[in-house]
Amino acid sequence: MKRPVILLLAAMGLASLAAPSVAVLPAWLIWNASASVPLGLYWVERPTGLEIGDLVAVMPPAPLAAFMVTRGYIGADVPLLKHVAGLPGQRVCRSGATIT
Repeated sequence: MKRPVILLLAAMGLASLAAPSVAVLPAWLIWNASASVPLGLYWVERPTGLEIGDLVAVMPPAPLAAFMVTRGYIGADVPLLKHVAGLPGQRVCRSGATIT
């Protein structure tokens, strides 16, 4: 292979690696290894509206995230997948592990 071709391929490879870090993507893939939802790969998109029971990706508050990373529950900057339990104006109650 000629040198210009190698340089062009290298530049294209670097651009494809750098693009996701600067582009605003409408969707992405998340690997879930936690017990909150079944283990697996999830396709995440921006919601157009939420309903009870929908699965959402949320970033935990910094103190909780630090605790979870320290304990090895999740990696740094990893969103959690959770089911919507209530919407604005609704009351959500928890008793032990039961949410109503």
